[in-house]
Amino acid sequence: MTNTIHNEAAQAHSLHIGQYHYVYLGNLKFHIETLQSLLFVNLIICIFLAVLQRRVRQHVTRLAPRGLQNVVEMLVAYVRETITFEAGERGKKYAPLVGTIFVFILTCNYFGLVPWSQAYQIFFSGWLGERHHFIPPTMDINTTVALAIAAMVSVHVIGVRERGLRYFSHLFVFKVIPNPMAFMEELARPFSLTVRLFANLFAHETIIAVLLFLVAWPLVFPIPIVMLGLITGAIQAYVFALLTANYIGGALKEHH
Repeated sequence: MTNTIHNEAAQAHSLHIGQYHYVYLGNLKFHIETLQSLLFVNLIICIFLAVLQRRVRQHVTRLAPRGLQNVVEMLVAYVRETITFEAGERGKKYAPLVGTIFVFILTCNYFGLVPWSQAYQIFFSGWLGERHHFIPPTMDINTTVALAIAAMVSVHVIGVRERGLRYFSHLFVFKVIPNPMAFMEELARPFSLTVRLFANLFAHETIIAVLLFLVAWPLVFPIPIVMLGLITGAIQAYVFALLTANYIGGALKEHH
């Protein structure tokens, strides 16, 4: 019985450390596990926003928000304070961008804490057939690369929008000589965002996979690790959003 549990746990988590099934669209190759997980993440966010909007409309006459609305308003206020601290009053209008990044990454990180694959195998595989496993989207380095590129492109667009071509002045010395260190710094930013997010999620999921393989009661023992995952997931989402806010602040400042 113990060996059976070990084997099932190892199979359930084998895809979390780099093995994927692929679907092809022309010359492009996509990871099925990541795509289906992203679909569920976006569905979860849409349902959450729909429920929140309905509750806000129902209780719009209340003087003080309660419950879920109160939590969301606290989060919105904190995001606004963060972007204001990092980018000043001019950056406050970009709070929705930073907040969206935070919520999306947080949902992706927490998605891996729910045993979707095991639940599907138990309740649905008998009449729906076998399906590919679900993984946290941020466990796929392609997802973190896409997020980092999107964040940095947004930063550059904001910089050009607010300051025009003068935004690129920090890349040159005396306005004409390219500054190699500045170019290297710009290239290092998306790289650091990518590696930091991916490596932390990869390490957490790998630890859980090893524990599930070694322990006779895999659904009980990793609970402390799962709790740690709640903290790690929130921290990584916050750090990514905070760095994006910091980069936006840098894009808005005049360089001398």
